[in-house]
Amino acid sequence: MGLHALVLVQDSGLRELIRDLLLPDDEVLAVWPPPDDLRGAATQLLVVDADDLPEGTPHRELIRRWSRELPTVLLSSRVATARRHGVCLVLPKPIPLPLFYAFVDALR
Repeated sequence: MGLHALVLVQDSGLRELIRDLLLPDDEVLAVWPPPDDLRGAATQLLVVDADDLPEGTPHRELIRRWSRELPTVLLSSRVATARRHGVCLVLPKPIPLPLFYAFVDALR
């Protein structure tokens, strides 16, 4: 039996999108910003839509910190976003489902 996935996303629209991609037992929480300290939390994946984040260094620094503590998927329509944020996986929008599934399955 695989791990139960608890996924943090930043808004209800993204929550509904990701909810449709995961298994019925997985839980998707719209929590933004995520808690200050994610270590030890039950969360196994953080999904962030970079296109919906305000511009600015503080947000990039937060994402860098979260991605050190959690596997992080960043959705972006801009290629340069990966280098700026230093996350585990950057997916273009619309989400390429095979890549997303493979990443989530690897966490289970």
